[in-house]
Amino acid sequence: MRSEADNWFLSELRGRYDVILKLVARQPGCSQGDIMAHARETSPETAEHIGGYLRVLGDRYGLIERRLPIFAKPGARTGRYHLCDNFLASWLAALQGPVSALNFRPVEALVAQADARLAESEGRSFERLVAQLHAECSRAGVGDFQMTRQLGGYWDRRGVEIDLIALDEEQRIIRFVTCKRDAQALRGEPANLDGHITRFLAAHGSYAGWQQQRLACAPRIDTELRGELESRGMLVRDLRDLTAPLQTQGQRSANA
Repeated sequence: MRSEADNWFLSELRGRYDVILKLVARQPGCSQGDIMAHARETSPETAEHIGGYLRVLGDRYGLIERRLPIFAKPGARTGRYHLCDNFLASWLAALQGPVSALNFRPVEALVAQADARLAESEGRSFERLVAQLHAECSRAGVGDFQMTRQLGGYWDRRGVEIDLIALDEEQRIIRFVTCKRDAQALRGEPANLDGHITRFLAAHGSYAGWQQQRLACAPRIDTELRGELESRGMLVRDLRDLTAPLQTQGQRSANA
C-alpha cells in the first residue's frame, strides 16, 4: 500500500494539490473557506488559486467532490468537500504519517495510531456505504424503504447535523439515519438525533406531518444493543440487515 500511494499518482500532485488533498482527508467536510484559510497559513502561493485547484481535483481527476445538504440549491454556499477514493482517504488521513515514522518510532505505537485513525476514516466510508445500499435496495424494489429522490446528509449554520435523510414522497415517509462505525456509540444517539430532528423540522415544517423513522446503523450490532435501541423507538440495521434483501434477490434470480 505504501508503494502504491507513493508511486500511483501522489508524486505527480506534490505541492499545490497536496496541500488540499491532505486537509480534505484529515478534515472531511471542510468548506472552501476552511481550505483557503489553511492554504494561507501553510502555502500562501497556493491560496491564490484554490478555486482552480479544487476544480482540477474534482472535474479532471475525480479525487474530491463537493457535497451539498439535501434540499440545498446547486449554488448554495454550504458545500463541503470530501475525498472520493477510500484508498486515498485512508492513506492520507491514517497511514501516511505512521509509515513515514517507521525508522524512528516503535512499530507497536505506530500500528495503534494508524488503527485509531483508520477507525475514523472507515466511519465516513460506512456512511457512504449505507447510502449506497439504501439506493440499491430501492432500485431493486426490495428492502423496507422505497426512495423517491436521492438521499443525502443534512447540515445548516445552526448546528443541525443528520448523517442521511431518505424520502418516500408517495407514502409521505421521512427517514433520519445515524451511522456509527462503533456500534456502542449508538447508545446516545436516540436523544441526540431527536434534538437535530426537532431543529430540522422547525426549519422544514412541510415534513412535520409525515411519518418519521429514526434508523441507527453500524457494521455489527449485537442483540442486547439492538433491543435497547428498539425500545427507544429506533429502527436498527447492521450490514447483515442492509445487504440481506439484495442477497435474497440474487438467490431468487439464480434459482429462476
